[in-house]
Amino acid sequence: RDTGAALVCTDSLPLVECSYLRIAHGCDFVAPDVGFSFVGPLNQACRKLCNATYNTCDIPTSGPEYQTQDAGLRLFHAATNGDGWHRHAHWLNRSVSHCGWEGVICDQNGNVTQVVLISNHLTGSVSVDGLSSLQVLNLKYNNLSGTLPSELAQLPALNHVDIRQNFVSGTLPIALQLTNLSTLNLHANLLSGTLPSQIFARLTRLKYMSLHLNRISGSIPFPAPMSPGLRYLNMNTNSISGTLPPRLFDLGQLETLNLRNNRLSGSLSSEVGRLTRLSVLNLHTNKLSGSAPSELGLLGFLKYLVLYKNRLGGMLPPELGNLARLVELDLHSNALSGSVPPDLSRLKNLTQLMVAENQLSGSLPAKLPRSLTVLLAHSNKLSAPPADLDQLVRLEYLSMFRNQMKGRLALPTNAEFKVLLVHANRLSCPIQAQNVSVSEARNLVLPGNAFGRPVPSWSATHQVSFLTVPNSVWSQWQRFFAEITAGIVLLLAVVSWLTRGRVCRFFSFTASCDLVRIQLRCAKQLALWSLCVLAVLLPVYSVGAGYYECGQPWLQTTAAYLWGSPPCDWACAVAALCFVPLAVLSIERLGQPGPHDDLEQEPDKKVALGVRIALVGLWGLVVLLLSAPSVAYAVSAALPPTNTLGLSTLTLQVAQNSAGVLLYLVSAYLVPFLARLFSGWAGAGPGHAFRLIAAARLLIVILAPLGAVIVTEQNCFAFWLRFWDRCQSPGSFDLSYLAPVGHCYISNPTCSPSSSSFVRSGFHQVHITQHSEVCTPPYAGDGRCPRAVIGVLGSLLLTKLCFGAFVAPGITLLLSTPAAYDVKLWLVRTIFRKKPDEFQISRSVDTEVASIMMILQIPLVLGFCVPVLLPLACLNCLGHAAVFDLCPLPLRHHPRPSRAYLLGSLGLGWGLVSWL
Repeated sequence: RDTGAALVCTDSLPLVECSYLRIAHGCDFVAPDVGFSFVGPLNQACRKLCNATYNTCDIPTSGPEYQTQDAGLRLFHAATNGDGWHRHAHWLNRSVSHCGWEGVICDQNGNVTQVVLISNHLTGSVSVDGLSSLQVLNLKYNNLSGTLPSELAQLPALNHVDIRQNFVSGTLPIALQLTNLSTLNLHANLLSGTLPSQIFARLTRLKYMSLHLNRISGSIPFPAPMSPGLRYLNMNTNSISGTLPPRLFDLGQLETLNLRNNRLSGSLSSEVGRLTRLSVLNLHTNKLSGSAPSELGLLGFLKYLVLYKNRLGGMLPPELGNLARLVELDLHSNALSGSVPPDLSRLKNLTQLMVAENQLSGSLPAKLPRSLTVLLAHSNKLSAPPADLDQLVRLEYLSMFRNQMKGRLALPTNAEFKVLLVHANRLSCPIQAQNVSVSEARNLVLPGNAFGRPVPSWSATHQVSFLTVPNSVWSQWQRFFAEITAGIVLLLAVVSWLTRGRVCRFFSFTASCDLVRIQLRCAKQLALWSLCVLAVLLPVYSVGAGYYECGQPWLQTTAAYLWGSPPCDWACAVAALCFVPLAVLSIERLGQPGPHDDLEQEPDKKVALGVRIALVGLWGLVVLLLSAPSVAYAVSAALPPTNTLGLSTLTLQVAQNSAGVLLYLVSAYLVPFLARLFSGWAGAGPGHAFRLIAAARLLIVILAPLGAVIVTEQNCFAFWLRFWDRCQSPGSFDLSYLAPVGHCYISNPTCSPSSSSFVRSGFHQVHITQHSEVCTPPYAGDGRCPRAVIGVLGSLLLTKLCFGAFVAPGITLLLSTPAAYDVKLWLVRTIFRKKPDEFQISRSVDTEVASIMMILQIPLVLGFCVPVLLPLACLNCLGHAAVFDLCPLPLRHHPRPSRAYLLGSLGLGWGLVSWL
C-alpha cells in the first residue's frame, strides 16, 4: 500500500523472502540469538508478513553451507576493499545474518542469491568463491580492477552478471559454461584478447550480451549450436576483425545488433534478411564493402539502420522503402552512388535521414516524409534540393552544403532550425523563408551560392554584399551608366571647344600618321572579332547559361554560366578553335609595316647588366605598389565588412567602385610617366621604356587581379575567411548531431525515441562540419574558380574599358590643351628641376603603342569568355585614334606592337578557356 512516503507491507502482498522485504520495501530486522526481531517504523507490518510467509521467519544462521557463504562474502569484502565502500550497512557484523548485509539478498534457505552493490566505490578485484548459489552479480559503476574470477564458470545458477563501467582487464574465462546465464554485461572495461571459441555454444540461454567499449580483438565465434534466444548483442568499440559469421543470421530472436566501431570487413550478406525481428542494426565505422543488400527491406521491425563510415558502394536499394517502422537511416561517409530512391518517401515514421559524404547524384526525393527532423545530405553531387522542402515543418537539422544543387531555396514556414548549412552549392534567386528562426552561429547559407537580394537577417553572412547578387542589370550597373553619360557629355564639350564647334571633325578623322593607321588597323581587327564572336557566342552563352537559375543577369552572356547543354559546349569549343587562328593572323598583320609607315626603328642603348638588374628590381617594386587598385578591387569583392583588418563597409565600397577608374588612370598615365623616368635615370633607350610599360600593364591589369581573385574568392581558395571575425573563434563551426540509439519493445509498433517504451542505450555522434572545413576549405576543383575569375575580372575590365571608351577621351583632350601643357611645364621645372627638353612631357610613341597593346591584350585574354569586351576594346582604339588625330604632338621613334607580347596574351586567354 503506497502511503506517499514508503511502501507498507500488507496481507495482500505476495509471499516473498524477508531479505526481499528489506531491500524493496524498507523493512529492517536484526537477528538475536533466537529468531528475528523487526525494527523500524514498519516493524509490525513486516513481522506480520514474515510470519505469514515463513511461520517464525527462521533463517538458518549456522551449518557448513552458511559458514561457507559467510566466509565467501567476507572474502568478497576484503578483495573489494570494503572499508572504503560508500554503503556497507551490517557488513562483517556477526550479530546480523549476512542476509541482512547491504546489497546481499538470500533465498528462504539463507543461500546468497544476489549481490547488488551499484556505484558503491568498490575497488580491487572480484571474488565469488563460496557463493555457489549466486544468481545475480551486479557491481556496475565501481572502480574494480583485476581479472574476472575463474570461479564464475562454476556458478551453475548464475543468470545475471553486470560489471559494466569498471576497470576489469584480462580475458573472458575460457571455461565459461553457464547454462542459466541470460544477461552478461561487461561493457566499458579493459577486457582484451579474443572471445572464447565456444562462448555462444555454452551460453545456451543467453538473451542479453554487452561487451562494448573494451579491447577485445579477433573474430566473432558463432559455432553451431549457439544461443538461440539471444535478443541483444552489443560489442561496439572494440578491435574485432574478420567478417560477419553466417551463423549470426540464424539468430531469429535478435532485436539489437551493435558492432559499430570495429574492424569488420567483407560485405553485408543478403542473409541479413533472416533477422526478421531486428529493431536496431548498427555497424558503423567498420570496413564493410560491397553494396547494401536489397534484403534489408525484409526487416519489418527495423527502426534504426546505421551503416555510416564504411566502404559501401553501389546504389541504395529501393526496398528500403518497405521499412515502414524505420526511424533513423544513417548511411553517410560511404561511397554510395546513383540517386536517392524515391521509395524513401513511403517511410512515414522516418525522422533522421543521413546520406552525407557519398557520391550520390540527381535530386533528393520530391516527397520526403513530413516526420523528418534531421536531413544531412552534404558533400555529394546532388543537383537539386527536395521539391517539397518547404513542407518539412518539423525539420531542425538541414545540411546540404558542398553539392551541385541548382535552383531556389524555399524553407518551411515558421521553421526553427538548430543547424542550417547549404553553402557551396549553385542555389540562386531570393531565399523564400517566412518566420524562420536559426542561430546565427549555426548557419551558413550564402558563400558559394548566388542568392538575390535582400537576404534574411538571420544569415551568418547577410552583411557580406559580395556573397549576394543584384536582381537586375540596372541595379548593378546604374553607376557605370551614369559615368558613361557624364563621359560622353565631357567629350562633346571638350571637342566642341577645341574644334570651335566642329564636332564632326572628331568623328570623321583621317589617318594623319602611321600611329593613327596602326590604331585604326587594331580597331578594324577588333570590329571583325566582335562581329564573329558576338554573332556566335552570345546566343550560345545565353541559351546554355544553366549554371545558376538566376544569378547575375549580365554574366548570362558570358562563359561563366555555361553549363549543362552539350550542344552549346560543342559550339563553344568549335568557336574557340576558330578564334585562335583568327587571332594569330590578326596579330601577324599588326606586326607588319603599313604602306605609309613613317616610324623608324631606333636601336636601344646598351645598359650595363648591374644597372639593368637594379632597374628591373626597382620597377617590380613600383609596379607592385601600382597594382593596389586592381588588387583592392579583387579583395574588396571577397572581404566581409566584419573583418579583422578593420576595413569598414564604406572603405570596401569605395575600393570596389573606384577600381576601374583608378586602374585606367594608373595604367594610361602614371605607368608611362614613371617608365620614361626610370629609363632616363638608367640611361636606357625608348625600347626599355616600352618593355617596362608593357610588363607593368600586364601585371597591373591582368595578373595582379587574377592572382588576388584566385587567392581570396570564395569559390577558389577562399582566403577571405581568414579575415572573417567568425573564423577567428576556434570551434565556432564544429557542428554535430547526437542521434539517440536504443530499441523498442516489438509489441509496441508506435514506439519512437520520444515515447516511454523506447529503451535508450546511448547516442552516436554524427559529425556535420568542423571549423577547419568552413574556415580553411579545400580548393574548389569543380570549375567554380574559373567562373569566379571570369565574373570578378570581367567586371573590373568592363568598367576599365567603359571608362577608356567614354570618359578617358574627354580627359585626354582636356589634358592636351595649352593650359594643361603649361601646368606640365611648371611641374617639370619646380618638382623635377629639369628643362623641358631634358624631360619628355609629351605623349610618345612608346606610350601609344603600349596603350594599343593593352587594349588588344584585354580581349585576347578575356574576350572569348566575355564577348562584350570586344566592342568596348574597339571603341577604345577608335577613341585613341580620334584623340591623337585631333591633337598631334611630337613623337619619338619606337618599335611597333610586340608580336610575342600579344601571342603571350592569347595563350593566357586560351589557358583560361581550357581551365573553365
